[in-house]
Amino acid sequence: MGNNYAAAGFANAEAFVQAMCDREAAHLGAFIGFCRKNGLVEALQARDWTTFARGYNGPGQVDHYAALLKSAYDRHAAHAAAAPGDQVLHLLDRGPAVSKLQELLRAAGSNIEPDGVFGQQTEAAVRRFQSDHGLAADGVVGSQTWAALRS
Repeated sequence: MGNNYAAAGFANAEAFVQAMCDREAAHLGAFIGFCRKNGLVEALQARDWTTFARGYNGPGQVDHYAALLKSAYDRHAAHAAAAPGDQVLHLLDRGPAVSKLQELLRAAGSNIEPDGVFGQQTEAAVRRFQSDHGLAADGVVGSQTWAALRS
């Protein structure tokens, strides 16, 4: 919400809104800033969904939001534990699956250096690869992109 601009690390509501419109990374930064300012980092790290939901969403429907958070975490944690090449990857992801992606992009002709970080260069290489192979050039690496990279 705009009235949380200071807690999210912005000088004013206009700067907050502009950043939210400009780039996805700003959303993550604002979220982290808000969590730090409001003492929610420990609850998040401890996966204390009830405490986090109360601090993030407010006192209404805490149990409902806590259950949604737990469900989303469990779903994504299971996905992240999948072997490299089985998970959906996108901008800002990191780790062995990103390194594998970068190696496959390099083998397919990209001049990308594998570093395990899905940054803007990796996203651009993914989009080029997808476009060249008749896939939706959205920069997101899902099952179709993985299959094309492996063929």
